[in-house]
Amino acid sequence: ARERLHASARLVGFAGVVSKRDQGNFENGDGIRVPFTDRETWSGLFKGYLRPTVDSKLSVGGVFYDSDFTANSYLQNINVQTFSMGYAYRPLHNPLVDFKLNASRTETEMTYLKGIAGIFSPSAGRRIDDTGYGFDISNKSRFRWGAVGVVLDYGAEHFQNEVSTALGGANADGEASIGGAFTQATFSYGIFDLIAGLRFDQYTLEGKGSVPAKAPVGAPVPPGPAFEVDQDEGRVHPKVPLAAQPPPWLQ
Repeated sequence: ARERLHASARLVGFAGVVSKRDQGNFENGDGIRVPFTDRETWSGLFKGYLRPTVDSKLSVGGVFYDSDFTANSYLQNINVQTFSMGYAYRPLHNPLVDFKLNASRTETEMTYLKGIAGIFSPSAGRRIDDTGYGFDISNKSRFRWGAVGVVLDYGAEHFQNEVSTALGGANADGEASIGGAFTQATFSYGIFDLIAGLRFDQYTLEGKGSVPAKAPVGAPVPPGPAFEVDQDEGRVHPKVPLAAQPPPWLQ
């Protein structure tokens, strides 16, 4: 039976799809076509996995999106590509290991191709590139401490975005990140669960840019010379809740 289990677990799976949509100009209630409301979009995704052993799994995936549309008086293009991968390992006879690792990367590019207001198109050629990437890693250990069942969770995560611009205007270059680490222990005895957890979170924000003199009234940053942002903060979050699971006859 165990040999059949091992054989059936050595599986490979893959799926993918591609879609294209052409949307013409919107027709209003008077039957008049509204110019510059058309859109052309390509999108797709794929997912795959491999089980090298009965107790491990490797997965990959991707999402793609490309669209031409008109907004803010400019013909624009946005292109997004996301790639992800994950690994999970949970040995059949080792309750101390239930390991998971996930990572991803996203690249987003937005471009102002040309203006629709005649020759006055000062932002034509604007490009904003945003690269985001991150990972999370965790493990779960299960064991008994006498009559008490214990589940110990611990791990860490980090995610970061990097933005660069050309003719960015009020769209600043910069970086932002958020990360954290955690540990949590659950002690179970009878109908009671005591959870003791501790988590540390930290973020950073760095950037620089300028706001044009013709910025809209009420803009978050007033028009003026170049500005810089440099912030970071960390915080610890402890918790110690006690929970009770009543017997079925009392629920």
